[in-house]
Amino acid sequence: MERSLITALCRQVFDEGMYSIIDSMQDVVYWLDPHGRVQFISDEITKFGYTPGECIGKNILDLVHPDDREKARFRISERRRGERKTRSCEIRFIVQRGGQGAVGDSAEVFRVTAEGIYSIDDNNEKRFLGTLGVARRIGLDENEGRALAHDDERIFAIFDTLHDGYYETDIRGTFIFVNRSFCRITGYDAADFQGRHFSMLVLGKHDGEIAAAIREIAADRSKPRFFNWELQRGDGKKRYVEVSVSPVIGPDGQATGYRGIVRDVTDRKRLEEEILVARKIEAIGIMAGGIAHDYNNALTAVLGNLSLAKMEAGEENRELLEVLNDAEKASLRVLELTKRLSNFAKGGKPNMIRATRDILMDLIGDTAQSVLDNFQGTWDVTAQDDLDAVDIDTVQFSHVIGHVLTNALESVTPNGRIEIELSNVLVDSEKTFNEITLHPDRYVLVLVRDNGCGIPEDLMYKIFDPYFSTKEMASGMGLAISYAVIKRHHGYIEVSPGPGGGTEVYCYLPAVVEGNDDSRRQEKNQAGAG
Repeated sequence: MERSLITALCRQVFDEGMYSIIDSMQDVVYWLDPHGRVQFISDEITKFGYTPGECIGKNILDLVHPDDREKARFRISERRRGERKTRSCEIRFIVQRGGQGAVGDSAEVFRVTAEGIYSIDDNNEKRFLGTLGVARRIGLDENEGRALAHDDERIFAIFDTLHDGYYETDIRGTFIFVNRSFCRITGYDAADFQGRHFSMLVLGKHDGEIAAAIREIAADRSKPRFFNWELQRGDGKKRYVEVSVSPVIGPDGQATGYRGIVRDVTDRKRLEEEILVARKIEAIGIMAGGIAHDYNNALTAVLGNLSLAKMEAGEENRELLEVLNDAEKASLRVLELTKRLSNFAKGGKPNMIRATRDILMDLIGDTAQSVLDNFQGTWDVTAQDDLDAVDIDTVQFSHVIGHVLTNALESVTPNGRIEIELSNVLVDSEKTFNEITLHPDRYVLVLVRDNGCGIPEDLMYKIFDPYFSTKEMASGMGLAISYAVIKRHHGYIEVSPGPGGGTEVYCYLPAVVEGNDDSRRQEKNQAGAG
């Protein structure tokens, strides 16, 4: 805006009669141009270490305490857009002592009442001319003012140290303030929220819920509301959050905005799902015990009668004897399965043997040969030369490798590749996946890697869930059983996307190193498994 127009407007607003009234006021009266620069300020400003001459042309934000500048800038921009009429707010201004003018010199709190001034042009369009305001120092002595400023700074410091996110919005849901944790949870910088609506964070499916929440709070402002929403981070990732929303009530008793807490519960939600998986496996174990008991009783009778039938048939009736032998072999296979079910129901205590590098290579190689016999792609098994020994149940661990390879085989193309690598690893930090804890210790890592289609990220934490499968005809029990077996070996299993696509399955088995205190290891692992 031209300076002549501002000068004319100041003369129009502040005539000689007005000047005499302003000079008798104990408030600071000021006029700002559309850019926030001071065009007029009353002599009352001299009480706070400034002269009107040195303030003219200076941006009003230069006089505001640094911690309050964002709030002041927001108020000015609202008036520039014509979205706010006369309102009051409390702002800390820098007060100069002894002519020093340092930011830390002093800060006093003023109640600022301001209004945007507009003109209507020939096209009937509103034009922002500037801001007319009055700043009244709140009745505090210097020590009290400094204490209040210190308390405000302390409150903001507390907000920034909160683990949960804190936010404030205006009545329309536009952000006014967010703390550091809010930025960390949402993946945005504080500047990204300036002038943005709360809906930028939540997925579209929550729009109706948010609108209903605002109506509820407007109707009943006596208590906060709590919601569970899926949040869209700045990096595109999704997080589950708990959100509280409370109204901010102004002096007139009306809601002027909203504030609340945002808590990231993604990890807690996943942990709850993992506990549910463990309970399902426990329930399957109970069911398996009942089935094994009934099968065992039935098979005892079947095998007994088959033995009697073979005795009656005699050697001369070879065709019948051959049929009976086949039936007996089938019954014995079912009996072996029944024993496994019974073992699973009792906790599946492994039948441990000490497995060296050669034993592991033979075991995994034979299992891979059986599962991948008709695979047209390439596969190989490699192991570190000085691989540590492990204590495993060879039958159970063979099933784990078989289930993992079966899943890999179903995800790769006919000409794909599957790799199995065995190596020693030293874990120095604890982590948890699906209720199994990987304690700091020495392990043998069995890594199965494929270049198949991979597993969607939102399904990664469900793959050990009993009966969960992405394939129509699959039972969904293979990886659930693998999970149970590794847990009983006091090991650790997790699945992650491969760096170049595909899937990687990590199986950690406690290494047996010469000089280890086996009883100490066993005690620690049992505590971790429990």
